[in-house]
Amino acid sequence: MNHFFCADESRQVNEDPIGSGCRRQCYVLIECPPPWMTHEFDSKAVPENLRSLEAEFYEVEPDGILLFIYSEELRQNYLTRILIFRPMMGYSGGYTKQEIHVSSLEDVANVLKDWLAGKDIGGTDINPHTRDILVCTHGTHDKCCAKYGIPFYRQAKKIVADLAVESVRIWQSSHFSGHRFAPTILDLSQGRYYGKLDSQSLTNILTYTGDIHCLKSIYRGWGILPFPAQVMERELIFRHGWQWFNYKVSCCFIEQSEDECFNYIEISTMLPNGDIKTYQADVVEDESKSLYLIGDCNGTEAERISKYTVSNLIRVK
Repeated sequence: MNHFFCADESRQVNEDPIGSGCRRQCYVLIECPPPWMTHEFDSKAVPENLRSLEAEFYEVEPDGILLFIYSEELRQNYLTRILIFRPMMGYSGGYTKQEIHVSSLEDVANVLKDWLAGKDIGGTDINPHTRDILVCTHGTHDKCCAKYGIPFYRQAKKIVADLAVESVRIWQSSHFSGHRFAPTILDLSQGRYYGKLDSQSLTNILTYTGDIHCLKSIYRGWGILPFPAQVMERELIFRHGWQWFNYKVSCCFIEQSEDECFNYIEISTMLPNGDIKTYQADVVEDESKSLYLIGDCNGTEAERISKYTVSNLIRVK
């Protein structure tokens, strides 16, 4: 029996999670009850028409992801939710959200077919400020998401209730990357990834209060940014504090080596009053921080995991 847990190995070496947030051009979330198979579309609850749509989706949206979500508390009879997130254009604070309600899982495939074809599929009026926080509980994909994700999902629901935080929905989710950082969450519609969470760090994220440097050990990165820029963005968060989460950003690479070990990056941020601040920095692979880890619980060989350092961070006029 395999007693190896990749999240335990990552914790033992105190791995810095920054730069591990997946960059996606869209997220499509489908309300579908577990249990989920290793490949979630093989699950018993998935109708054949939705199962056959998976390949078509990734042909049209190769940089997107299909996810299953579920919450017993949010479930409603004769209602299945589809949530679609697309990146904002220009200065971005994350993703735009479209929520569609259908009567059953059998109806999802036809809606998504129309959406993939560029047709107007409408939507349901919802609070645009609602945060949809996904906790990966997909234990058949990686057992760390069962060991750490399932208890944390229950804990997260209690924390939201105790804090009486408005407009936050907690979902269990199929795999969206980062199981070695379990328990891991994806905060939409911003698109920020976090891992190695506990009750205090989740409270900080939900309320945007507390010691901002808690992000040093839990922040995986902002999915609207390429991974080297995620490393730089965290340094800017430390400079600005929690108010950074109210800002919109744009990012460009001024210079980048072919192997991506050296990156000269510019991040501009738009404040709520419309002011623009622009920063530039070198983001360079740091050989002294590189790790060799087994990437998942079923792995057998260690793989090299590069880590990056930010230097020469300046504000430019």
